[in-house]
Amino acid sequence: LRIACSGSHIFLSLCHVVATSKFFPVTLTSNYCYNRFTHRRISHSLTLVVITRRRQRISSTIEFNVGMPTTPVPPAPAQPTQDVSVPCQLSALNYDVYLVVDTSAAISSGDFLQMKQMLVDFVNPFVIGDGKTQFALVATAIDSELYGTGFHNQQDRTNVINTINTLTQDDSTGQTLKLSLQAIENNFLSKNYSTSNKVIVYVTGTTSWDTDPVQTMKQLAQKYGAKPVAVQWTSGASTSSLTSLTGGSACVNPFSSRASSATWLQTKMCRSFCM
Repeated sequence: LRIACSGSHIFLSLCHVVATSKFFPVTLTSNYCYNRFTHRRISHSLTLVVITRRRQRISSTIEFNVGMPTTPVPPAPAQPTQDVSVPCQLSALNYDVYLVVDTSAAISSGDFLQMKQMLVDFVNPFVIGDGKTQFALVATAIDSELYGTGFHNQQDRTNVINTINTLTQDDSTGQTLKLSLQAIENNFLSKNYSTSNKVIVYVTGTTSWDTDPVQTMKQLAQKYGAKPVAVQWTSGASTSSLTSLTGGSACVNPFSSRASSATWLQTKMCRSFCM
């Protein structure tokens, strides 16, 4: 029997000879660790030692943790469920989604925060990643800015949502939508990813474009099969201009229905487009 102390711990080792022979002595050692103040056993291990005929020492130890605090492993977050009104299973879709978001000062700061939450709600029910749905993010104001979301590069939901939440507003009121569409073509569409379904989601509070983007949008639809839809986030955006941009009023969610924008966009993803 051996006893040792270290801090608040007491260590005991008790050796048992469990079998002996001329060539193969076998011993079993029990090792205990106790709290010297509470006398509570913290751990226990067993060590089996065999000495072979060639004087080789072979040992094996089994450890048992008793009463040790453990860090619980949180369950994986559940896949967010979709609204029952959406007519297709979003988790089964395979889309490239190009989010074009108005970051101009045409939208109030409060409306801008609500818009970002709407985009998060829109994205949430999809299974995101290779072979499923992926999201690119473009901010449009006086200039256009591509945000890194890991598009076709090990993208996941956390990456997309965190990037949406980093969006900030410009202090300008104009918009360079045509430039944003050209950036989407040059950086994404022209790479000819294997994803067959493509949609451009435009959320805006203004249609004060520096250059008319309608023809550019039509070209993207014809050349790449990219289907446009638009959300009129504030009444400052012209419904008629958005209708021309998307190919029909059925592809524009009006300001009066803003509260249901996320569900409306998800429903459009069930292949209900105007171009």
